[in-house]
Amino acid sequence: MNTSIRLPANGMGGLRVRVFAIDDDAIDALAWLFGCAQTSVEMTRYDALSDALQGAEQTPVLIPVVPPTEQLRKALDAGETPVAALSQWCDKVSSFLKTCRQARRRVVLFDTEMMRALPHEIANELGARLGEKLKLRADTPNHAPPPTGSAFAAVAACLLAGDATACALADELEAMTLGPVSSRLPSAATLEAIAAVLRQEGQAQIEGQEQNLLRDSLAQLLETVTGLEKSLATTQDEAQTATRKNRDLLERATAAESKLHTKARELGQVAAERARLSEEKAHLSGLLEAAHYEITALRESTSWKITRPLRALRGDSSQG
Repeated sequence: MNTSIRLPANGMGGLRVRVFAIDDDAIDALAWLFGCAQTSVEMTRYDALSDALQGAEQTPVLIPVVPPTEQLRKALDAGETPVAALSQWCDKVSSFLKTCRQARRRVVLFDTEMMRALPHEIANELGARLGEKLKLRADTPNHAPPPTGSAFAAVAACLLAGDATACALADELEAMTLGPVSSRLPSAATLEAIAAVLRQEGQAQIEGQEQNLLRDSLAQLLETVTGLEKSLATTQDEAQTATRKNRDLLERATAAESKLHTKARELGQVAAERARLSEEKAHLSGLLEAAHYEITALRESTSWKITRPLRALRGDSSQG
């Protein structure tokens, strides 16, 4: 089902966008961002990416993406086992990325948490991609994601970091994402909140595979989170640089394609003019050949031969 959502106008102009999102929280985050814009925006939400990509071939499709660790955390909170949650996430993301690769020039992915944490930066990146000036109100606040005391946040990070296939999928997802992306690691505040919950529980028996995994990995995460966050920040900077380079290459390719179309039209005009001149040449050659034939016939005629002395005499008179 497709749903059209018209947001209130905060300024001049207007913008219509197509949005694909399964998660209602992602739509809420995007609606909040556009609601802060100085331009009115009408979003049409599609529940299937294939439907969003149909028709309007050059229209970009916006895809707000919930960070991988947050998706896994929600699955674990819903009661999925770690193995099942990771397997389902990999299958879903693999299918999603396959479609995105085929429509790479049209899909625009961006991080839902970053929309609230860095709204002005995301709006600038999004406006540049859409070819529109998407400026937010000056009083638009930055909302960093609040820390969570859920142990599944750390479990999700461990699941993602410990599986090569999941890491590769997350890497590709981040590479295709416009602008900054959320860290895959829990923040220090989140780890402290989890540690506080564990301290309150004391020596109580921790049951379930998820909590056993947390107990074994939490100390290691606390020691390495700072170094990994710095490394991730560097990777994000490199990814943003690569994204800008890809955007520049795409613009240059589009300009080159436009020039090729122009040259093709000019060549077509030259070919048409050449054909016209060739026809005109053939026509004039025919007229010339006919004239030569008439002159030859005249000179071979009896009247021409009879009047030759008269012509000679006239020539002598005119010379005298």
